[in-house]
Formats: sequence, C-alpha cells, structure tokens
Amino acid sequence: MYLYFFKLVHLIGFVSWMAGLFYLGRMFVHHVESLEKPEPDRTILGAQFVKMERLVWRIILNPAQIITWVAGIAMLVINPAYLSQGWMHVKLTLVVL
Repeated sequence: MYLYFFKLVHLIGFVSWMAGLFYLGRMFVHHVESLEKPEPDRTILGAQFVKMERLVWRIILNPAQIITWVAGIAMLVINPAYLSQGWMHVKLTLVVL
C-alpha cells in the first residue's frame, strides 16, 4: 500500500521539479532580455529577476528535488527487487548522469 503512495509522491515531485526547471529557464531568458533595456529599467528589472530566480530555486526546485529523491529511495527500500531489474539500472544511470 505504501509503495503506491510513494510512487504518487515521486511522480508529483518529479513533475514539479521539471516544471520549475522550465520556469527558471524562461526566467533566465527574460533576465537576459532585460539587459537590453535603458538604464533605470535595467537595474530595476535585473534586481527583480534575481530575486524571483532565487525564490523559484528555494521554494519550487529544492523541495521538489528533495521530495523526488526521498520518495524514490523509499520505493527502493520498500521493494528492493526493483534493483535487480534492467530498467532500474538504466534509470539510475541516467539520474546519476
């Protein structure tokens, strides 16, 4: 029963992690585009984007990454038979890379 719970939490954490990465990437693009603005706007927008990027990193990405890792490890502890399957070896190799 706990295995399904951790699978769900792992999936939600992974989707949130990837969404945060895409959002952060888009924010970096806007930050670079703001450097082409005239001076008062450039300083104000630059400071705002730095603040927003840090918030996305701390509030979305870090918790989602921790949730994903903890749920994944919990699934392996609950069902260690996953470690003997080939797809898990491929998945863990890609995670490490």
